[in-house]
Amino acid sequence: MTMATITLIAGLFSLALTLAVLWINPYRFSNQAFALATLVQTTWLGCVYKAIQAGASLHESRPDDLEFWLRANATVASLVPTCVWLVMISILDVSGKRIAAFLKAWPMLLVSTVLIGLSSTDSFVTRISPTLFSRGLAYYTFMLIGICAYIVCIYRVSIKIRNHCGIRRVELQFLALNAGGASLLLGILNVLGNYLNFRPLNRFGIVLLLAASVLTAWALLFHRVFNAREVLLHLYHRITFIMVTCGGSYLTWSVLHAYVAEPYGMLISIGLWGTMAVWLNRSSSEWFESGSRRKLDAMRRTAIEIGNTEVRTDKLILRFEDMLRTECHAQNCTLLFDAGATYSGSNLSLPKCRPGFDALLEIGWTTPESLTRRKRTDGLADLQRFVQTHSLGLLIVTPRESPNPSLIIALGVRADEAPFTYPEVERLQSLAALLDNLLARARRVTHAALQARLEYLAVASRGLAHDLKNLITPVSSYLVHTEGLFARNSSAGEVHAAAQRSAHVMSDYVRENLFFSEKLTPRFEDFEVGMLLDQVREVSQASAGVHNVTVQVADSCQERFVADRVLLQRMLVNLVSNAIDASAPAGIITVSAAETRPGWIRFEVSDQGSGIAPENLTRIFDPYFTTKEFGDELRGFGLGLTIAQKIVLLHNGQITVSSRSGVGTTFSIELPSAQKEDIPAPTRSTAPVPASFTSPSPIMP
Repeated sequence: MTMATITLIAGLFSLALTLAVLWINPYRFSNQAFALATLVQTTWLGCVYKAIQAGASLHESRPDDLEFWLRANATVASLVPTCVWLVMISILDVSGKRIAAFLKAWPMLLVSTVLIGLSSTDSFVTRISPTLFSRGLAYYTFMLIGICAYIVCIYRVSIKIRNHCGIRRVELQFLALNAGGASLLLGILNVLGNYLNFRPLNRFGIVLLLAASVLTAWALLFHRVFNAREVLLHLYHRITFIMVTCGGSYLTWSVLHAYVAEPYGMLISIGLWGTMAVWLNRSSSEWFESGSRRKLDAMRRTAIEIGNTEVRTDKLILRFEDMLRTECHAQNCTLLFDAGATYSGSNLSLPKCRPGFDALLEIGWTTPESLTRRKRTDGLADLQRFVQTHSLGLLIVTPRESPNPSLIIALGVRADEAPFTYPEVERLQSLAALLDNLLARARRVTHAALQARLEYLAVASRGLAHDLKNLITPVSSYLVHTEGLFARNSSAGEVHAAAQRSAHVMSDYVRENLFFSEKLTPRFEDFEVGMLLDQVREVSQASAGVHNVTVQVADSCQERFVADRVLLQRMLVNLVSNAIDASAPAGIITVSAAETRPGWIRFEVSDQGSGIAPENLTRIFDPYFTTKEFGDELRGFGLGLTIAQKIVLLHNGQITVSSRSGVGTTFSIELPSAQKEDIPAPTRSTAPVPASFTSPSPIMP
């Protein structure tokens, strides 16, 4: 390939690179500075191409044309040190003030001015004959000053590397390695090529400059961030692999050449080393990437050990967060889970309604650095604001490309502000899948343990309920037979009335215990979710009216649902009754249902009441635990939430609660929309609860 062809291809590619840089993000200062540098490079390559054409057809064109393009070539090349300096400033200057950046580049602007002056002197290019030119003292002075300018740029960048951290340090490493180093080598190769009249050096210099430009653009603009060590190690791995494979094939062919006729010797050597290439690539990859693999393996072992020693999901989440924060040297870590309208964790929440949430699901992971390098959209801009607001260094979604991820990992920025590179992101994506599996296993174990615990408590409750029932029966009979024997206003009449009320409370308590202790078998049927919510509102209306509280159904869901309608109605009525007792007059209670992901429906009961104290949140589902010092006298047994939890477990679902004292409480129940067993004709009555009912346990078996 001729020098002119190489130069033309390089120029066109450099122009395309300029346009691509501006297309990705035209407002970013680094993109603008690098685009200016590649534009200068494109102009320089165009001048070189025209000079080559003028030199090749010197007998057909005027000698002045070649001299003009040689001087134009040098004039444009004089601006390269200034461009490298501006790119360095654009990396360091977060304010993005363009005029101030140009003022800071005055040393290189002065050097560029001197170089332009040298290129215009008579001694830069001297015409010996009409068709022969020689380079004079000004040319070599020009090249010497240019090389010194590149050395100063590299030295200056190296100082900045030591004084900075984070993504700026990574970008400066590539700038020093590629832009400064390649420009320096190009200048040396041009001097040697022109002095020795050995044009392959000039050709190699152009190829080197093009490769360095691509690598620099990739390092500064590609959304997958790598540090210089990772890139050099990867390149060294590939170059070594190619050299060993090609060298082995050549040596094998050389040995077989004397014993095997051609082309069989060549085919054997290629087949042999082609087969070995697969094994060699795998083995060398394990060796070159041994450090990252060992770190990933260590993190996986730690996660598995934690999963084997801790079965409580809430404790497991805290330990996983602590492990990730420590191993990744992040300031904080939060595991986010689907909570209906948001993905929430211990101290972070990502609403699903934000455009940034959809953008995150589409790309699967993000870092602050990758967001600045992607083409700007409304979703990515919103995601960038979310990341900056919460000082996040990395967000990972698992499973990948899932419209309803089960886990989102949010890692804070590192103490040294170092970015999360793409190899680290890949390791953490693999680890996130493991953590998700361990959490799913813990939930199943917790679910089974909770069912066993409830069954054990039900056995104890059954015996207590039967004993109390036997004891209260004669008392109730006596009160019935003595009804009306005592005057209402007399002391005996008041005692008799108080005994009747107590007996009624004890009877209700016995019924609650008997229902809790019953071994329930859900009778599944197909019904509409909206109908269930309307029935819950109707049943709760009387009690809500007494307390001057409004019960409303938000966005009534029209999805079909397979479940035990009677049990679900009882569960929701229990939750609404608790919300009524916790609400102040004129309060609003909201009951809602929505499909959060395919095959799952989330029910929510929210109030604006007194809330639940943090120390009681872990005990509210325990049988007989209650903090009520208010409400109806027939309430306060501490079984309502336990029964609700039991019903949820019977439907293979999960119930969670979030509460803030003085703000309100929200109970969330997530259930599969189609149960494993479908019995369309339930044996138990499925008639709706009477609207006059006010007890927290409205439906008896």
